[in-house]
Amino acid sequence: MAIPNITIDGSDLISMVALQTKLRYWVLEKVMKEKKVSLTKQGKAAAKAGADAAKAYVLEVSKILGTILGTETGAIILSAISASGKKLVIRPYLELDANAWAWAEDFEFAVQKGHPLFIRDDIKATTFIDERLIPGTLADGWGASLADYVGTGEGSDSVLEFTPPIPGLGSSIPQSVSAKSSSLPGQMVDQILFHELTHVYRQTTGQQTRVPLVGYAQKYENTEEFFSILVSNIYISETGGTLLRADHGTGVLRPELTKPGAFFGDSPEGRSNRAALALTRIEPGIFRKLARVRSAPFNPLRDLMIESKIKDAMKTAKSFLVGSTYVRTYRP
Repeated sequence: MAIPNITIDGSDLISMVALQTKLRYWVLEKVMKEKKVSLTKQGKAAAKAGADAAKAYVLEVSKILGTILGTETGAIILSAISASGKKLVIRPYLELDANAWAWAEDFEFAVQKGHPLFIRDDIKATTFIDERLIPGTLADGWGASLADYVGTGEGSDSVLEFTPPIPGLGSSIPQSVSAKSSSLPGQMVDQILFHELTHVYRQTTGQQTRVPLVGYAQKYENTEEFFSILVSNIYISETGGTLLRADHGTGVLRPELTKPGAFFGDSPEGRSNRAALALTRIEPGIFRKLARVRSAPFNPLRDLMIESKIKDAMKTAKSFLVGSTYVRTYRP
């Protein structure tokens, strides 16, 4: 599945799988006492195994991208990434914690123009610590305050690390999908990749805010995870799933919050979600497109399509958090 600006690169698997192949020969010879294979043949077999693994990775990720592109929600996100003109490289995630992640190559470019840069999730519900006020919180160790830096909104190239199960390789390489994935919300292989693609969308289009959240919405950690989980839940619903995510963990969204109008409703949690939405600053064009996804039974953005409700959601951010140190120091 070829998509403009997106490159699938499985080359990181070549050396890993080649080494594993050589180790198998060593075990067969030294431990199992089987017939010795010449180093030349071992080398050729290892090189072929590595190359085959890289090709299989590209094929498998392409299939999953094709599945995502075949949905309304997926097509909206992938089209926006492509239209940004920024490059995305998808490559294997090789850690052992069954995860995936996406990161911007130019962090300041990925953040909305004029918006402060947040790197860590350091705001606590009890102390309302604002990381921008803490000297020396920049990841590059400059020793400056984040308050001195703002986003440019230009958009950044991105890297997405993700490893699906690959036929023929089994558990010989780390995977983004755990053995328990089928029983957890948002953890099917296409759902994991889609979630990361929503992060890529925000990075390549210069839409990131990554504001730490408080109140009921704190379980999402920050506005970027809130956006990704919200849109991923719409995707899951569109593809027939009913197990929706309630947080940036393994929590399941309560049935009462999946009813039309409830997620951004007048309950304390609904108001907190609306405040989080306001701080997320979703670009109006993508908001409208996602709100028009009718094939998803769960689509809270559809409930907010009426202009008066959108304006009310923006106002809620101020009224919901008034009086906290966080609001007094936050200047969008």
